[in-house]
Amino acid sequence: MDNAENLAGITILQCVEEGAPVIYGGESPPADMRSGTVDYNAPEYPLTSAGISQLADFYDLPCYSAGYGLGKIPKNMNDLMSGALKFVLIYSNLCDIIAGFGELENAESMSLDQVVLDVEAIEQAKPYLKNVQVNEDTLAFDAIKKVGPGGSFLDLKHTLEHFREEVWLEEGSIILSKGDESVRERAKQKVNEVLETHEPEPLDEDVEKEIDNILKKCEKKMV
Repeated sequence: MDNAENLAGITILQCVEEGAPVIYGGESPPADMRSGTVDYNAPEYPLTSAGISQLADFYDLPCYSAGYGLGKIPKNMNDLMSGALKFVLIYSNLCDIIAGFGELENAESMSLDQVVLDVEAIEQAKPYLKNVQVNEDTLAFDAIKKVGPGGSFLDLKHTLEHFREEVWLEEGSIILSKGDESVRERAKQKVNEVLETHEPEPLDEDVEKEIDNILKKCEKKMV
């Protein structure tokens, strides 16, 4: 049904504006037959989202998919990290846009604290998904020759340039941080810090002009 709805919408759009860019996407969480509500905690949810990604790839279209988010307000670490597993399942199917970060109670509520925790869970999941780069630089033959048997690589420039990107660092972790505050309290502190200090980077002038042109074209068509 999701696929049929997507194809119907895409067909209608192309009849109105041939060649208009589209994103294939959908959200198909299973229903809890006992209550009639959707169940965001069901393992089938990220699996259907992965299927949506594969259909988008079949049609050679960019993909949007949900599948992240929690079905309830988390009470422990297992609840918090369950979203990371969903992310791995969906992302491994090469979905372009993944939605659901910060969502709670089957998308009936949302929390900035949860956004912070979800982002960190994703950062911890990403190393499992990245490709291993094998080239002359990453193999570090020159560094190995320079150090020799029994030597240390710690003071090499090559090590300094690569260790942060090759190995995940716990530094700054909210979930794994040690302290008296709870994970939720540390997340709230991070939210307040971001809201107080973050300055968004301005768009390039060319990008702003292009956005204005798109809006003007749309306004003319709507009149």
